[in-house]
Amino acid sequence: MRLNFLASAEEVRHAMTLLHALVTDWGLADADADTAEIVLGEVLNNVVEHGYGACNSGEISLDLHCNTNTLECRISDVGARMSEAVLTRVKKPTDICPRKNLPEGGFGWMLIHRLARDICYCRIAGRNHLTFSVPLTAWHGPPRMS
Repeated sequence: MRLNFLASAEEVRHAMTLLHALVTDWGLADADADTAEIVLGEVLNNVVEHGYGACNSGEISLDLHCNTNTLECRISDVGARMSEAVLTRVKKPTDICPRKNLPEGGFGWMLIHRLARDICYCRIAGRNHLTFSVPLTAWHGPPRMS
């Protein structure tokens, strides 16, 4: 499945609604669908907030493919390049500061790395490409039509 949409919070919410319906139709277990939605929501919101920033004038392309063990995800955009520091610095909350002093945000990459596998980022000809997979506990294909 492929979705193309504008880089805005409203469009990400709409894409997430479509994604929820899709993974339900595909027959993913509820826990797997929840994990996929968390990871994709975090990544897509990061593209809007950090890739495009205030301009929100670009497009995001999302490709999904489901197989027996994983949901394969590919996201591309022409927003700002992802910084190397973001890619390599994945801290646990306790590495940052004591629990009582934790900041409200800044844990997105940690969450993505915890829930997704095979995360790969590259920038080719001014376009960001992020691929990753979400492990599935069990998938037997979409429900059969009677």
